[in-house]
Amino acid sequence: MQTRHYLLLGIGVLVGLVAIVGFQFFAPPYEFQGSVIDPPIPAEDFNLTNQYGNTFQLSDHFGEVVLIFFGYTNCPDVCPVT
Repeated sequence: MQTRHYLLLGIGVLVGLVAIVGFQFFAPPYEFQGSVIDPPIPAEDFNLTNQYGNTFQLSDHFGEVVLIFFGYTNCPDVCPVT
């Protein structure tokens, strides 16, 4: 009985590996879907209020990568998917 479990597990792993390798082999190559802005346009300085009520100023993070997400804090019904 235990040998049968190992055999099924081995077959499952083998099928999974074949599927992964097959997907990598037959998948179309990734194509960039955006646009390159060259030279990059510098962002203007601005102030926002963060989730803790503190002021966020873009110029305080000069030279850093900054990701800003504008999510919903209150929705009258169901919040849209973001």
